[in-house]
Parts: sequence; C-alpha cells; structure tokens
Amino acid sequence: MNIQTAIELVGKLDINLCQLYYLESVYNKQENISLINSNDLNDLIEQGYLYNGEVTKLRDKGRSLFEGDQIKTLFEEFYTLFPIKTPSGRRLRASSMDSMNGDKVWVLFKRKIKTEEDYKGLIKGLANELKERETNNSLEYINNIITWLRNNTWEMYDSDDSEEIVLDVM
Repeated sequence: MNIQTAIELVGKLDINLCQLYYLESVYNKQENISLINSNDLNDLIEQGYLYNGEVTKLRDKGRSLFEGDQIKTLFEEFYTLFPIKTPSGRRLRASSMDSMNGDKVWVLFKRKIKTEEDYKGLIKGLANELKERETNNSLEYINNIITWLRNNTWEMYDSDDSEEIVLDVM
C-alpha cells in the first residue's frame, strides 16, 4: 500500500497509521509483524478489525481494507453463473444476492474462497459440471448453491483430466 492510499484510509477510518501498518502486516502474514502499543491493539479489537485473543487474525472488517471490492466482484460473477432453477423449476438459489439466501451464500463463499486460484477452480468446476449435466440431461440433480459450496462440489469437476470449459469472468 502506498503512503497516499494509507493516508486516505486513515482519514476515512478511526485508526492511526501505526494501526493501519499493523493490520497490513497481519493481512500479508509477515513474519515480523510490526510492534503496536496495547491501547492501539485494544482499539483495533473494539472496532472489530481483529479477533479478541487472536491479534494476528483479521476479522472481515480488517480484511476488507485490503481486499477492497475484488472478492465481492468475484462473488457476484459466481452467483450470476449459478443457475436459479432446474428445468423443472426447483430453486437452486435466490434470484437476488441481497436476499437472506444471498447473504448466507456470501458468508460461505468468503469462507471457502481465499485466493484467485480457489476462485478459478470454483468457476472451472461449476462450468464443467453444468456442461456435463447438460450433455447427460441431468440438470435436475445439481445441488442448490449452499449445498454445492458447503460440499466443495466444484472439486469433483475441476480436475485437469476433465474437459476444460473457459468462461471469460476475469
């Protein structure tokens, strides 16, 4: 993070530069995490940036400072690609990401997808499963989006020996 971006962030948030540098060190999993005084550390815990008792683990609020909107964009792409219904009309996901179902999927997505490689595997697995089910006329048997994510279903379809389907989502 450059100094101008850091100053802009500090100006928007109720934290100081030392706290921001500490959060960035934790986010980047640096071995030599910067020193921070106990008052600044407690302040970060109270504001919800760090877990109480696990000061080297960021909460969602802390991660969002460095991930920006990228993870949300990836989620939106995934959510849009996942079918809403099976051919017979069985619901697989809510039509809106802003629904309670969409919120549950968002939480699960963030828990499962940590890197760009994870995301690429997820999309490849979804594309391959959809292609296979269309070919076999078995779209009726695809799991709903929450079960699909919870069971890591994409891992069954993202292997290198399966035919790769390329979707332009990045």
